[in-house]
Amino acid sequence: MFAALAKEAIKQPERIPSYVSHNLRKKWSETKYNIHKRKEGIPGQKELIHDLIENEEFVLIILDSCRFDYFEEEFSKYITGDLSRVWSAGNRTPRWTPNTWDREYDLDYLSGIIYPVSSDAYNDKGWDFDPEATFKNSIHVVPQHGPPTLSSKMLTEFAIQHFAKAERIRSVVHYPRPHQPYVGERKIFSNRVKVKELVAAAEQHGFRDEIPDSVLSESEYVMAEEVLEWGISHSDYRQIPKEEYRVQERIADGRLTDEELREAYRENLRHVLSEVKRLVKYLDCTVVVSADHGEHLGAFSDELPGYCHPDYTHPVLREVPWFIVDDKSKNKKQLSESNVEIDRSKYKLDMTEQDVREQLRALGYR
Repeated sequence: MFAALAKEAIKQPERIPSYVSHNLRKKWSETKYNIHKRKEGIPGQKELIHDLIENEEFVLIILDSCRFDYFEEEFSKYITGDLSRVWSAGNRTPRWTPNTWDREYDLDYLSGIIYPVSSDAYNDKGWDFDPEATFKNSIHVVPQHGPPTLSSKMLTEFAIQHFAKAERIRSVVHYPRPHQPYVGERKIFSNRVKVKELVAAAEQHGFRDEIPDSVLSESEYVMAEEVLEWGISHSDYRQIPKEEYRVQERIADGRLTDEELREAYRENLRHVLSEVKRLVKYLDCTVVVSADHGEHLGAFSDELPGYCHPDYTHPVLREVPWFIVDDKSKNKKQLSESNVEIDRSKYKLDMTEQDVREQLRALGYR
């Protein structure tokens, strides 16, 4: 902490008081809730993961940003098994991944988000973690066409096809939901678009007629998710300049309430649980559903700055499910019955630096 403080003092001396306050609050939070973890007897997730991968075959399903309490309320509508509460090794994916996976592993890591499978995402932060050196295979599975984070369904299909060709199944399947963007009935992305820049891009790329007249006359900004609802192609959507507009900014501006946010989060969780249900039907090995971290949805603003997953220790960020799927949900279908070849043209398996930046922005990390 003190070395970091010295560097900060040299770069921006005027920010020292706020920097010290921030780090003292973080340390207090970490100490308080580590005591909570011990008193409650909550086991560490990392140790359980390393026990799990001693199995000859297994699938560990990670739901990004999945809180224990929300999972507990929803899982029984989709899958059956034994649920317990565990303590995650990090409060956000870029910390959880290197904290949890700290050696070389004989397993395939299939991920719908960038951090667990791309050294470029860590290089962007100046951190040292190399998925290619950590996992036998690290595969980033997102659609070739369309928003790169709306990929839970495609990840299920890719995983089924991948397992059908595997000699043995030793895999992590990391779903991008319930993490934002919220893709249920109420869609919430982490960007907005200036109407003037939207019009300029539309005229340059030939989709000016898709923009409703009401937007041109009534708004300075339009939400990114609204743009997709106009029927604009995903390739045109990528050409539109966007600026960050996070959940906390929407709430501060009166465009979103805490209750609406929580319902959008719950819809995301239901969406991904329906995919988990579909995937486990094809599996007859040990299957565990867990999460990398939780999510702050506004109820603890006296302790946590902002929403989503701030860099603090708190039960809503670190208590995640450890759900052992039982035989009632598994092995309903044979992998051979999937009978579908992997069409690699559907997937963007090789990410450029621009692709990495776009996904990090869509996830709210930039």
